[in-house]
Amino acid sequence: MLVESVPMAKQSGQSMHAMRVLRLSGECMQINVTGFATVRDLALRVAARLDVAPCTLRLLHDGRMLSKEEAIKDLETNTVIAISVPSSEYGLGPGDFCVTLHHVTARRGEHLDSAIVAEIGKGIELKVLDVGEGRRLLVKGQGDWQGWVSYKTERNEPLVARRDAWKPSTSLSDSLEVGVQFEVSRKVKLHVVDRGETPEGFLLVPGMRILILEIRGKDAISNSSARCVKLIRVVVSHSASADTGLGVEGWILLQGCQRRLPFHRVLGPDAVEQLPSCGCGVVSFLKSVRRH
Repeated sequence: MLVESVPMAKQSGQSMHAMRVLRLSGECMQINVTGFATVRDLALRVAARLDVAPCTLRLLHDGRMLSKEEAIKDLETNTVIAISVPSSEYGLGPGDFCVTLHHVTARRGEHLDSAIVAEIGKGIELKVLDVGEGRRLLVKGQGDWQGWVSYKTERNEPLVARRDAWKPSTSLSDSLEVGVQFEVSRKVKLHVVDRGETPEGFLLVPGMRILILEIRGKDAISNSSARCVKLIRVVVSHSASADTGLGVEGWILLQGCQRRLPFHRVLGPDAVEQLPSCGCGVVSFLKSVRRH
């Protein structure tokens, strides 16, 4: 029988909730969160405890999948079930929402030669139902139709991005998220992965948009004394010229906490929101970092 969520003693002036997290394997763990925590905050803590990517976890409560923006204090009980779900390269899995960055074609089957269900324009929100082979996603659109779309082209050009409600945060870790799109606000160098004819020190310029593919902490840096260090792998999702940079993939080093980030989070097709402050640069040791 589930028990009611009872706030714990206050910590640093904030009430705490002890959440009971169950796994299908039978494992049970207790995660303490503040009274202002959201499902997203709880999922991040669970993922850290299990040493898995947050985008591969979904939390269930009373038989339904929880939205990441729901408040923990509003749940009727303190017990949730954490399940693992398949996830695409962009961190999209069943239950997530994405928005189209370009025109995409939805097909009845997973294969690219199956019948067309719908032609979808830019800026349309879709719900992810399943993750297929390669670059395919099963999605549901308005009107209850569903079909298979590609989340990127054969040339590595992103076709969709994660669509999540987001609130400004003073934490760099909370602001950066796999599958979310950002707009470049000042020039920054990108250490290119599998660059082909693209220069290793490719320059991102204002107006370009990038999609985050992977985030690493300071354990990837040889200098353990560095503060606020993050390595992020990104792909260019929009460029003023279709022949300049679209689909280029590489790494950016974020370090320090004095200057503003060189990009802003994109909340919609056109809207952006300022991120917390952080310094940025690319150093030579990135040459040793390779794509999975």
